[in-house]
Amino acid sequence: MSNSGYMKINTEIDIQECIIENNINGNSSNDENDITLTDNSITIRDSLDDNEVRLESIIKQEQKPKRVYWVDWLRVFASMLVVYIHCSGIALKPRKLFSYNWNVLFFHNSIPRPAVPLFLMISGIFFLNPKRKLSYKKLYKKNVVRLIKCYVVWVLYYKIINTYIINYTGRKYVFNMDLVKQALKNIITIRTHEHLWYLRTALYLYILTPLFRIISARKKLAWMITIFFIIFTQFIPTVFYYPLDKKNSVHHILDITGNISFGVYFFMGYLLYDYTFSKRIYVYLIELIGFASIFLTIHLRFMACHRKNKENNDFGSTESFNVALSAYGIFTFFQYTVNDRIEPLMKKRNIKKVIMKMSECSFGVYLTHMTVYHFFYRIGLHSQTFNPVWWVIVYSALVYVFSFILTFLLRKIPFVKSII
Repeated sequence: MSNSGYMKINTEIDIQECIIENNINGNSSNDENDITLTDNSITIRDSLDDNEVRLESIIKQEQKPKRVYWVDWLRVFASMLVVYIHCSGIALKPRKLFSYNWNVLFFHNSIPRPAVPLFLMISGIFFLNPKRKLSYKKLYKKNVVRLIKCYVVWVLYYKIINTYIINYTGRKYVFNMDLVKQALKNIITIRTHEHLWYLRTALYLYILTPLFRIISARKKLAWMITIFFIIFTQFIPTVFYYPLDKKNSVHHILDITGNISFGVYFFMGYLLYDYTFSKRIYVYLIELIGFASIFLTIHLRFMACHRKNKENNDFGSTESFNVALSAYGIFTFFQYTVNDRIEPLMKKRNIKKVIMKMSECSFGVYLTHMTVYHFFYRIGLHSQTFNPVWWVIVYSALVYVFSFILTFLLRKIPFVKSII
């Protein structure tokens, strides 16, 4: 309520008090004073009504949930990690096992492993919060349908445009019926292009969200189920990897537990977000374990490659317990440490505008960055163009910036905005 509003009411009330006092003292009792009293009563009533409306508007604004800015920062960070993990890959331009470039790239590639788990945890914050109203009609019509459209359009794009026009492999194609048949076969095959598997995973989780919300509404039950599946889908398969690997049994276990593990991240995002630690020392402990687990991932992945004498992704998958601990630690770091420090920054209009736009485009960056990566590779720019020790970081930033610009521009097109 503005000061002018208060002044107006106070002035009118003072006038009324004077009129009422004169009437009581017998100084004035004619019809004119009665009219004056009535007019001023109307004026006061109108003024109070206006200010009640203003006050009601302010209350409604205060009741609206405030945007949680650290989640936007985490979303941007996770999208950067996704770009980093692909730009540090060795698949496009392989090098001899344990050579200098191979070692450097494999080291870089082991750091951003919590990228996808962080995306899943962010989704869990919004979809599993029982306090947040979520119409199932809206969920399926908006989120599920959108993901299906994204999946179809981007599979078509990567199977046709990216493969045959950008043609990052440099193969020579001759347009004929055999090529058309091969393109159609690529489209209808279940196996999708590299990073697009995430869309399928998110789709499964969104479809099951109504069931998950029933569980998340019962906090103790949700924690018990989540911890149970952390143990049996992340901890046990990771800790007993090598003993089981001799019999090749671990791969069967990981096939079963892998998809369940995605649901664990979904739940952990909401549960950690909603939980209040009694002491800050527990927060620091989780953060410390999380960041230590990044170095543990690096060590375990190198150890696995040396043991098998070939490149592999052991201890680097999303269901690996060391990767899970890293994700939980990073999530907690943003929820507390980053959140404590970004408030002054988000009051600066330009910084806030940039972060919000980057957050808004993060999904698009995820979808487009591989084609930017392939385009750069096609023109001879890749992770080994210069010394990968420093170039991988610069190259990842370059791919991210171009992917962001491309997403920003594509979102100006109404139809494309709905699938990016």
